[in-house]
Order: sequence, then structure tokens, then C-alpha cells
Amino acid sequence: MKFIVIGLGNFGTNLSHQLIKEGHEVFGIDYKMDRVESNSEHLTHAVCADTTEELNIRKLPLDDADYIIVSIGSEMSVSLTTTALLKRNTNQPILCRAINDVHGTILESMGIYQILYPEAEYAKELANRLSLKGAIRTMTFDENHEVVELRVLNKMVGKQLKESDLRSKWNLNLITVVREYKTKNVFGKTTIKKKALGVIAPNFEFEKEDSLILYGNKNDLERFNNNG
Repeated sequence: MKFIVIGLGNFGTNLSHQLIKEGHEVFGIDYKMDRVESNSEHLTHAVCADTTEELNIRKLPLDDADYIIVSIGSEMSVSLTTTALLKRNTNQPILCRAINDVHGTILESMGIYQILYPEAEYAKELANRLSLKGAIRTMTFDENHEVVELRVLNKMVGKQLKESDLRSKWNLNLITVVREYKTKNVFGKTTIKKKALGVIAPNFEFEKEDSLILYGNKNDLERFNNNG
């Protein structure tokens, strides 16, 4: 897929690099030359331009992009002007980072495809993770349900999935298992990597390096985790 990312600050840069890592093409734009230069070797294209000027917006390959992401996080006026010009020059889906609730409300009134609140979303995820002791990652779907990555319980090590009673006793669904393994780089230094093991068969045997990706009610997840 092809993405245009406008604003190469911390969020825009990290997002762009991750999209490249996933095999996509990224056209990055920022008005600061130092940001463009630091990203030029990592992105498909990187240009320095003032996106509050409509002529510069029209020069972008807007209709070739699958998504256009406005990740400007410093000035609301610049973000809104850029977004308004994009809306006037393309029908491609636009995702915008909102600096605050007022910014988000204005973007919503403009009919933006998706509004992003990266700081608020991460803060919420971190709070949920800290609330469930030992949680490695969390993803909340509503007030009561979430997906959580938890270390396998000691009592489960050496047992098979069908012996775990995850569903019958704890009312939890196992999505997959992530297993840690050690590898050495070219300098001989040992590093730890993780690999998701896909769909887990009933006779799968848990190991101490495993973590469980579980879906369920928050109360059931906490009850299961405390049982360890």
C-alpha cells in the first residue's frame, strides 16, 4: 500500500518507519529540512514543503495514495489548514492526529475518515497494563473486555492447552502464544526475540518462556492472573 505522511515529528517518523518495515511505500513531508534529511534514507520519498500552501498540496501524489495521514502535532492551525486543503484536493481517506479534544471536534466536523489520539490512546493502554499486574500488552475493546498478553502461569508449564481449563474454568479465549527464543547477532551478542505461534492446537504444551494472548472480561483476566 501507499501512504502519505505529513509531519515527521516523533509520531510521524515512528509511524512511517513502521509502515516501511511492514512493506509499504511512504511519501513523507515536513516543513523542517533536518527532519526530511534524517528520514530520506528510510522512506520511499521525503520532501520539504509547507503544506499550508495549496500549490504544494497539489504537487503531492494524492490520488496514488491509499491513505493520507496528517501527523502534525505542534500547531493546530497548521494541521487544520493542511487538512482543509487536502479535503479540497482529494477524495482519498485522510487520517488526522488530534492535539486535543477541541482539535478533534473540528476534525470530526470536517468529516475526517479517522481521528487519532496517540498520546491519549497510549496513556489508556499503559494505565490498563499497569492495573493488571504482570501484563505485557493490552488492547481494550470496551469498558469490560480486552486482549491481554500475560506470562504463562508457572502451574501451566509442561501442561497441554486441553488441560488448562482456560475456557471452562476462567471463561477466557486463547488467541495465540508468543514464545521467546535466543539468537546471536553478527557480533556474537545474544538477543531475545519473540514469535507468535499461530493457532494453538489442544495438545500444545506450554513452556516457561511463553506468554499468552488472551481475550476476555477484565474481571476474569484479573482472576486468572491472580491465580498464578
